[in-house]
Amino acid sequence: KSDRELVRECLKKKCPVSHTCHAGLTDTAFPMFHNGIPVGFLIFGQVLVDGKAKPAFREIFDHVQDLNPDPALLRANDRRRSPVPLRSFKC
Repeated sequence: KSDRELVRECLKKKCPVSHTCHAGLTDTAFPMFHNGIPVGFLIFGQVLVDGKAKPAFREIFDHVQDLNPDPALLRANDRRRSPVPLRSFKC
């Protein structure tokens, strides 16, 4: 659901769009056009944004239970998370 909304907004604006996903992390979509026709999207995310509060491990873990995550692997990756700068995109 979250990715569909992100793609819809991206198509509407015809430029990259970022938003906060249900787990409190940031996703970004870049539209790809060929001769003015949308042909795809580059979607990346699940990143922390510099200046925003870091969600607690438990908060993220609770939001991804439907994916049956490996708690040990998720916790190991959580320790390595560090915020990245997010700049505004201009269309």
